[in-house]
Amino acid sequence: MVRLATLLILFLCTNLFAVGSDEINRSFQHGVDLYKEGKYMQSAIEFKKLVDKNIVSGNIYFNLGNAYFKTGDLAKARLYYERAQKFNPRDTDLKGNINYLKQKLEDKTDVPDINIFMKIYGFAGFLFNENELSVITISVFLIVMVFWFLHILTGYSYRWVKWVLILFAGCFIWIASVFVLHKTGNLVPDYAIIIPDEAPVRWGDTDEDKIAFYLHKGTKVIVRQIRENWYLITIGQGKSGWIKTAQAQII
Repeated sequence: MVRLATLLILFLCTNLFAVGSDEINRSFQHGVDLYKEGKYMQSAIEFKKLVDKNIVSGNIYFNLGNAYFKTGDLAKARLYYERAQKFNPRDTDLKGNINYLKQKLEDKTDVPDINIFMKIYGFAGFLFNENELSVITISVFLIVMVFWFLHILTGYSYRWVKWVLILFAGCFIWIASVFVLHKTGNLVPDYAIIIPDEAPVRWGDTDEDKIAFYLHKGTKVIVRQIRENWYLITIGQGKSGWIKTAQAQII
């Protein structure tokens, strides 16, 4: 458990302050100013420069999504809104923007919901982002250590200490497992957004395979398998097929 806590602390320290330097803040503010001036494409370019440098945060993705939405690029707007939601899962404004954008898309279908067991077991993973989960996991671990030492120091004379220790130990095992599932990407399937105006979905992973149906820009799909330059995708109503990787971007 000590080793896991050490790894969690290192992860937190290296990721908690992704946007911090003066140069990054100036670039971010410049993107905001351009947006306020109605220069939406220039604003998108400025925010995209940060993303291309692997400088990411919920605010950067959210503002980039807003800029793309104003330019009419609904596919990229949804892509970055969905990415922002990974950082800010409880942001009601962000959820509202996504729902509003979905009404403007040609494809009205939604991806299948995740397994109900995983939904219940991993609810904390949908409520908190990775940094928040790491803080919660470390906090519960420290509480376990405190009660473990207290249990030893009291000479096992206070039974309530033992039961509190067992309770928090169980909580730690659960929240740590949710954190690992979230970190490794096994809590939810991989999602992607269709980028071009129209993308053919084929029965197989070659250009010679027949087209099963078409998807349109901004549609969210589940990526089931990756084979060379093809994705096996699933959408609502049980529809599946293969699309070129260039036609969709992973969220």
